[in-house]
Amino acid sequence: MNAVAPLTAPAKTQADDEATEQHCFHCHLPLPPGTVFEQRIADRDRRFCCPACQAVCAAIYAAGLDGFYDRTPEGITLAPPLEPAK
Repeated sequence: MNAVAPLTAPAKTQADDEATEQHCFHCHLPLPPGTVFEQRIADRDRRFCCPACQAVCAAIYAAGLDGFYDRTPEGITLAPPLEPAK
């Protein structure tokens, strides 16, 4: 398989970071008030709406498939995730 180099994502602003803090890192749904599901992933504290999203995200990073999260603000994939080793 030919590797596809990811495109450079647009620079993030403080408003982007604030919006991200209010939405699940994995599914982008709003974070429920009064609940905290956090985990340090890829040297950053990530927030999730539920333990399922937290577990799926951890599994994606553990498998080396974090390219799944390389998307533009419009949700367009910048590069396909790497294929797992056979």
